[in-house]
Amino acid sequence: MLISRPYWRRGYASDAIKIVARYYFRELGYQKLTALVYSFNERSLRMHEKLGFVFEGRLRRTVYTNGRHYDIIYFGMTREEFDLLHPVAELWEDSHYQVIRVRDANQRM
Repeated sequence: MLISRPYWRRGYASDAIKIVARYYFRELGYQKLTALVYSFNERSLRMHEKLGFVFEGRLRRTVYTNGRHYDIIYFGMTREEFDLLHPVAELWEDSHYQVIRVRDANQRM
């Protein structure tokens, strides 16, 4: 996922990751997510740790950019870890977005 610089540090990436993780775990039934982060991306490393991802490994000197070699960091999260850290209600209460309740057709206005 890539967020343009003017939109950094507004919580968009962490919100998007929570929404995608919720979809993967609760709708598709996945049991594990794996995230790969370039070692030079310190903000992304901190964000994944803050979201509850666990460091699982490092591929050393795998990426070459700007004249240097960098590592790829592997993070993982299981469904159980996600459920403990991010209950259903927290995903919406924490979000910058509002949830609009749709009235049932049988409900009186």
